[in-house]
Amino acid sequence: SVRVLHDSQQGLERCFTDAEIAQLPSRFDPVPSLAARLAAKVATAGMLKRRTDGCAQSGSVVEFHAPSRERAAELRDVEVLLEPDGAPRLVLGSLAFPGSKPGWVSLSHDAGLAAALVVLNC
Repeated sequence: SVRVLHDSQQGLERCFTDAEIAQLPSRFDPVPSLAARLAAKVATAGMLKRRTDGCAQSGSVVEFHAPSRERAAELRDVEVLLEPDGAPRLVLGSLAFPGSKPGWVSLSHDAGLAAALVVLNC
């Protein structure tokens, strides 16, 4: 679960970048924020792996399991950072997804559930 990742520094560093970890809320439980960011990272990585002609064809609903080393590298190459006004911003690294263009992301979490909507530029 995401709480297990949060409770272990190694788990956090496996899926999230230093910049993402630094932006975690310190005044309240960061797990819902982590879960929403992880949903965005998984959706983005999945769409980029399935894209054809430079466009992502579909999204997916996923159940989280501890990622393999290869999957963790992909997840770290997708950053979900917060702008000064609190809006999330998608940043794609060039390691796992060369030539990809960033898109738009919306995050939500409530009552123990987290969701992300990701739109990628073709």
